[in-house]
Amino acid sequence: MALAGVAAADVTIGTYITKDSVNYDIVDTFAGQTYDQVKNTYGVSLDKLHFRNMTFSLATADMLVSDTGVEAGDALTLKSLTIPGRRDTDEYKANDSTMTVTLTDGTAYTSSAAVWNRENGGCATITYNFTDEISFDFGDELDFTFNRGSSTGADGTYNLGIAPMQGATYAPIVYDNVWQMGAQLTVAPSAAPAVPEPTTATLSLLALAELAARRRRK
Repeated sequence: MALAGVAAADVTIGTYITKDSVNYDIVDTFAGQTYDQVKNTYGVSLDKLHFRNMTFSLATADMLVSDTGVEAGDALTLKSLTIPGRRDTDEYKANDSTMTVTLTDGTAYTSSAAVWNRENGGCATITYNFTDEISFDFGDELDFTFNRGSSTGADGTYNLGIAPMQGATYAPIVYDNVWQMGAQLTVAPSAAPAVPEPTTATLSLLALAELAARRRRK
């Protein structure tokens, strides 16, 4: 039995791809794989993204959860958002970009600057960390908006190291239903409220009550 008040481990909630009736978290599966490996294994083409403005929604109820104990309506705290990234050139690192999440009640929070990781030699990852206490319920739909960095192309669009996919089948579908994007949320389940230990006075009263009950039985 879990101890009351002990913080629960982080949980991931991710968009997924289905192959041979098995669901695979896209970020966990693609990170470290080359683009040829992704194409040959999953039939998905990856590309780099150029954009002016972009907002996408994630329906958390339709995503793959690493802990099957998480149920609809459970209170969660958002810690980070991770997306697959390109690894070919530093032009697409976009470390100065940030991400804004808008909750169902309209409240918006902005992340710290993107953290780029391509040390694994294959598909990179881009992570946006949220330092505020951002609470939502599992099942909510969250809207995410890229806040453009300073890396601009010749046509005025912005280069960002996202690797959107074509040909993937998973839920929820994002990015205009054509080029789809993988995403993974790291969340912390709300800890169960701590159960206070009985006070000395409470224990004394219980002992007296037990003693009185014994005397009545005699």
